[in-house]
Amino acid sequence: MKIYGTAKAGALSKKNFGVAFGGGGVPAPSYPDGLGSSGDGSITGTSLDSTNKVNAFAESFEFNGSSDFCDLGNNFTGFIDNSSTYSFCLWIRGTIAQQSPTLTKDYTSHATPYYSAGWRASTFGGGTLDQLSNDSGSFSGNPNTEIRYASPAINTWLLLVTTQTGTTQRFFVNNTEVSNGVFSSPVSLHPNYYSTNWFLGKARNYSAFFGGQMQALAFWDIEISSGIRAELYNSGDGIDLDDLSTRDNIKAYYKLDSSSVDGSTLVNRAVP
Repeated sequence: MKIYGTAKAGALSKKNFGVAFGGGGVPAPSYPDGLGSSGDGSITGTSLDSTNKVNAFAESFEFNGSSDFCDLGNNFTGFIDNSSTYSFCLWIRGTIAQQSPTLTKDYTSHATPYYSAGWRASTFGGGTLDQLSNDSGSFSGNPNTEIRYASPAINTWLLLVTTQTGTTQRFFVNNTEVSNGVFSSPVSLHPNYYSTNWFLGKARNYSAFFGGQMQALAFWDIEISSGIRAELYNSGDGIDLDDLSTRDNIKAYYKLDSSSVDGSTLVNRAVP
C-alpha cells in the first residue's frame, strides 16, 4: 500500500509513533495474513487524525481531498479463493462536498473509471453513495443502476459493508441494508480477473479525491452474519476487529491507524 500526499509526504514514520512503537522503534503487534509482504504495502505520505475518529480507535487516516490516496496494490485480495462469496467493510467520514472515491478498483485504463468493486460518493451532504460492481461491462454507480445510498451526510461517520453470495450483492450503511442487486454472474475480487490496483481515496486515471477520514478496512471470504455486522457498527462506536466475538474468515485487515504502521510499511493485520 502506498500513501501519497504532496505537502504531507513522509508524515508517517517510526519517529512519529512513540506510543505505537514503544518509543524504541519496536513494531506494534501484527498478525499473519498468509500472503507475506504481498499483503502489505509501502507508505509515501498522509496524516493521522486523533480527533475525528471512530470511538473504538485511537486515530484515523486523514485524506486532504486533492492529492492524498492509498495504493493497495493488487495482491491483497488473492486470499479470496471462492470468488462468489465475500464481504468487505470500511468506516468513512467525508468532509468535503465533492465527488469522492473511497475504495475503488478500476478494471480498465479508461479516463472515466469502469469499476469492478468498491464505493464512491457523488458528493457528501447530498448526491449518492454508490456501490461499484462490474458485471459483464456494466457497473453500479452509473445512472443505469441503483445499488446506492441517497444523500450521504457530510462530517458524519458511516460504516459501509458490502456482501456477496452467488450473484447477489447487498449494501449496508450503519448496519442498515440500503440496496441490493442480482448480477448475471458473481462479481469477482480475485486479482486474476482484473489486474489493476485497488485504491483508497481516489480512482486510477481519474482526477477525483476523497476528503476526510477513513478507518478499519477489512475483507472476509464469507458473507458475514447480521450479528457480525451489528458488532462492527456497535451503535456507532465501532469495534477493533481483534475484539470481535468471532474472527474466523478475516483475510485482510488494514486498521488505518498508527498501530498498523511499521516505518514505511502499512501492515495487513489479518487475524487468523
